[in-house]
Amino acid sequence: MKEVQEYSSIFVDDSGNTGFKQNTGMSNYFLIAAVLVKNYTTIIDIEHKMNDLRERLNWRETREFKSHSISKTERVAFLKMLKDCDFVAYVGVVDRTKIKPMKPRTLYNETILKTIRLHNIDGNVGISIDGEAGNSYKREAKTYFRKNMRDIKIVAFDYKDSKKSNMIQIADIIVGTAHDYLKKNINDENFQKLIRLDKIKLVNLY
Repeated sequence: MKEVQEYSSIFVDDSGNTGFKQNTGMSNYFLIAAVLVKNYTTIIDIEHKMNDLRERLNWRETREFKSHSISKTERVAFLKMLKDCDFVAYVGVVDRTKIKPMKPRTLYNETILKTIRLHNIDGNVGISIDGEAGNSYKREAKTYFRKNMRDIKIVAFDYKDSKKSNMIQIADIIVGTAHDYLKKNINDENFQKLIRLDKIKLVNLY
């Protein structure tokens, strides 16, 4: 049997807009969630918990947890599940009205970098980011992160379709709930408990 390589993994998703032209009803916030899991065994355990939750909700096994589309009851059940999962998530928060305008891609990359660096990473790490970027952007982003994280050995770097990644779905629920929490659209006790337990940490980056 092939031995599974053990290293920490970080799963990244975003919420909000990176542009600086404000439109009516647009949130001022741009957020990045970086979910750190210590090893592959823990990922498997979390994925089993997510599949068990799908079964309890009478969902099909492949149905995606998505922050903008789940019901209040489903969100509560998901947040309760997270209390029993072994992870730490930092949510980097940017209030775009309080910083100088910059290129959207620059804000995106810098926010990811700053949020990942909130974790005290010891050893090798794999980084997975939500989305499908063009090849040129993938190469550019990979070079950017390796250049600015020279003290951290990135052994894997990729973009993942959230439909096919349970861990990206966790990042999605966390960052989406955090965004609603900041906008005061949600005041869920389970989310607050995750903050008190230091499983989720909201940090203003600027």
